[in-house]
Amino acid sequence: EDKDMSRNQMEFETANGEMITLELSDETRAACNSYFVAAARTLLENYRKVEFEMRTAKHQLEDLKARGEKGSLPHRSLSKTEVIEMMCHPGVSTDCERVKSSNISDPTARIALNYEKEYDRLMAELNDEPAYYKEQLLMLESRYLEKKSVVDFISTTISGMDEKTSLVARMLWIEDQGWDAIADALHVRSHTTISRIKDKAIVYMAGVLEERENNKLRIMLG
Repeated sequence: EDKDMSRNQMEFETANGEMITLELSDETRAACNSYFVAAARTLLENYRKVEFEMRTAKHQLEDLKARGEKGSLPHRSLSKTEVIEMMCHPGVSTDCERVKSSNISDPTARIALNYEKEYDRLMAELNDEPAYYKEQLLMLESRYLEKKSVVDFISTTISGMDEKTSLVARMLWIEDQGWDAIADALHVRSHTTISRIKDKAIVYMAGVLEERENNKLRIMLG
């Protein structure tokens, strides 16, 4: 009974050293377990997708850096209609229509009338290579690091499993090998054995995810 109670307790230490214990009901604990198991399964099953996205982002990042060094960044353009729409703010489309046939003093209409000049200005701004290059670099670096952090987390977690569980998890989700290949590696014939080890890997990942969330909560309470 004491063991069950401790399993339903979450204990945190605040910045001033005070200990806080949160009691979880059986229903809440079951819901937490279900959530983290589902999250762990989704994470593992999507490893190859995330890893592909990471490699794609890395390739795009390296390609952009290479083009930036050669001074061959892609040219971007706007149609003149798009320029007029940019000048005519939402809610004043009637002014944009009137500007074609009337001479009014509204500043927005005057800008639209003089769109040739505005077009040249916007194009120069749009293709400001240093600003565009930096913007694209930051976006791709952010995407790459985000995907890499997920890939590294999954790989590290799998490495922390016991040898047999780690082998099954790596072959199944990282290497995308079939169950027959896994059975040969384990020297077993039953897929039921592999299924049990697979479930064990998911539960292990769920525990790591839960601990991460608990650590975040400790930091918040601290």
